[in-house]
This record gives sequence, structure tokens and C-alpha cells, in this order.
Amino acid sequence: MSSARASVFFWRVYLALALLVLVVGMVLEFFLESRAQHQQWQREQQLIRGSFVLAEQLWQAAPGDAFLDNIQTQTDIPAQLLLLDDFLTMTDVHQRLSAGEVVVLFDSGDNPVFYRRLGGSDRVLALIPAPINENALVLWVVPLFYFTIGLIVFFWLRPLARDLDHLQQSAQRFGAQDFSSRVAMASGSWLAPVGQAFNAMAQRIQWLLRSHQELTHAVSHELRTPLARMHFALEMMSSAKTQLDRDRHHAAMLEDIDELNTLIDEMLGYASLSEENLTPRMESLPIRPWLDAYVAKRSALGYRCELGCDVAADVGNVLVDERLLTRALDNLVGNAERYAHRRVCVRVALGDKGCRLCVDDDGPGIAVEHRSLALSAFARLGADERGGHSGFGLGLAIVNRIAQLHKGRVMIAKSPEGGARVCLFWPV
Repeated sequence: MSSARASVFFWRVYLALALLVLVVGMVLEFFLESRAQHQQWQREQQLIRGSFVLAEQLWQAAPGDAFLDNIQTQTDIPAQLLLLDDFLTMTDVHQRLSAGEVVVLFDSGDNPVFYRRLGGSDRVLALIPAPINENALVLWVVPLFYFTIGLIVFFWLRPLARDLDHLQQSAQRFGAQDFSSRVAMASGSWLAPVGQAFNAMAQRIQWLLRSHQELTHAVSHELRTPLARMHFALEMMSSAKTQLDRDRHHAAMLEDIDELNTLIDEMLGYASLSEENLTPRMESLPIRPWLDAYVAKRSALGYRCELGCDVAADVGNVLVDERLLTRALDNLVGNAERYAHRRVCVRVALGDKGCRLCVDDDGPGIAVEHRSLALSAFARLGADERGGHSGFGLGLAIVNRIAQLHKGRVMIAKSPEGGARVCLFWPV
């Protein structure tokens, strides 16, 4: 949204709110003023009735010229004496006055004047209450109130409209494939939670798109090599002259198929661990019995390297997701056995308010400059860095993701055996 459109939006909302406040205020003012006038009228009538009762008593006591002075002194209300015949032209008024009723008429200034006949005489007393003169300050209260409300709404709505403008601009840039677009808002803004949610969403989408691109590129690269070997083996089988050659090429194709299956399994495993809503099922796990059983089971499979374990004496039960920890250990041990010469050792210890599980090997190790890269998905260090061996680059990436799910981390160092040490640390 351009600045002109943002300004139009702001003024439309502001004027709508101002009109709403004005209408509500005027309606309330009308009802309150009507109620106040009604109450004022009732009070005046009560006062006038009492004044007329007093006037009757004063008239009976002194029905002369001193009467007006007495009534005005005691009621503090201006009064006049009129003749009953002065109302002959107003037949209805004359009849009501003759009957002794109080009659209300309004003067040229629309002020009420109360009339009543004094006893059975031909005189009529007119009481003229002083009109209510509103203070000039009171006359300014209502406009000042509306102005203040308008000012408050303006300064409240202006930053809100600005933040909405920033949010929409960021959303438009994001929709135009600028996935680095973020919205900047002050922490005290009313829309700050919305901006934070937008930024979190944008960051997640950007990460997913980048991961998808990296995965697509890496998978296409990883699939190309075994498929090319299979294509070559098929061509060689068609031209093989002996059964021994055909069997050799057939075995090579089976190895390539196994490699493809392994790649697919690792990809699916990594993808399942990348789900945002994945939550570890934390439970108390006795580390020593669990690790002894793991080593015994894996050693029984007859791998080429000796697998040992060393659990610190103070390690008992730890809080962890057993399934994910076993999977991480599988990847760490499998990765170590691929590069080790003769021995792999699993070591577990407590420290830094957490548990540390390390897998050490006696292989060539990982150079310091390559250690951060080794934790990335599809990282291929190459044959030179890892003693002529190469994998798919997903093993340590899976371990790193499991560590993140446990709010932990993965560290790579040099092992006591001289090879690589990969440690999984998580708080307990």
C-alpha cells in the first residue's frame, strides 16, 4: 500500500471513529440535558407552589402595597401584581385563574412565568423565576471534550495505521517472493504480536523453501551417481561374455539399489525430524543398562570395529526421548564405524547441568575448519577429509536435529583415540 493509500485509510478510519464519537456524544447529551431540564422544571414547580402558599399567608396578613416587598424579600423571586381582568382576552387562562389554579405562561424570552389568583380577590400574583444563565466556562466544556477525544483518537490511531501499513507492505513484498521481508514494529505497539507472528511465519517459510531447494539439489546429485553406475552395469551385462562377469555386474547393481534405499531412508528420517510440531516424549531412562544393551546388540551383528562404552559413575537416570536418543546413537556409531580403523567408544558423563553422550573413533578425524559444515544436511566432506570414505551427509544432520528437539547441541572435537569425537549434549 502506497503512502497515499495509507493516508486515505487513516483518514477514513479516523473520520468514522470521530463521527461515531460525535453521534454517541450528542445522543447522550440530548438525553442527559432533557433529564436535567425535567428535574429542573420539577424543582421550580415545587418552589413556586411553596412560594404561592407563602404568598397567600402574606396577602391575608397585609393585602396592600407592602405585599410585593414582603414576598420578594422572603422568596427572592421577582413578583408582580396584576388584575384578574387583565386576562379576559384569554378565556381559558381567565377561567383557570378564577378557579385558583396555577397557570404557566412564557414571556418573549421563552422564560416561564407562574400566575395564581390571591384568595378570592381580583388580584393575580405573577412569579418570575430568574432564567438560568450558563457559565461561559460551561459552554466550552462540551466542545473541549470532543476536541480532546478527537486528539486522543488521532494520536492513538496514527501509529496503528502506520504499523498496518508496514505490515501490508511486508506482506506484499513477501508475496512478490522477497522471502527476506520482515516487519519492524515497536515492542509497545498494539500490533506487535501480529508483527512477531508474521516474522516467525516468514522465517519458517524462508527456511522451508531454502531447505526444499537444498534437498532437491542434493537429492538430484545423490541419485545421479548410483543411477549412472546402474546404467553402466546394465550395458556391461548386455555385453558380458561369461556368467561370472554377469554376476559381478549384477552384484554391483544390487549394491547401488541398497545405496538408493539407504539414501531414501535417511531422507525420510531427516524429513520426519524437520516437522515443526514434533515434540520429544521425555521419560526417565537408565543410561547404563540402556547403553550396555545397545552395545551388546550391535556387537552381535558382527561389525568390523570393536565397540566399547564408558559411563561415568554419577550417571543414573536421565530425562530423554529414548527412541530419538537411540536413533542419534545409531547415526553416531554408524558414522564412526565408517571412518574408524579398529575401535569405537561411546562415553556418557554429566556436566554443565546436562548429559553428554560422546562417540569417539580412532579414524582420521574431522578438520577444525570442516566441523561446522559436517552438521549440515547433505554435507559431503569428501574422501580427502575423511580418509577416503564418503556418505550422504545426513547422519550428523539428523543427530543435530535430535539435539535441537531436546534443546541441546552437537559438538565435534578430537577424540582421545586420535580420531573424531562427536558429542550430543542436552540439558537434564
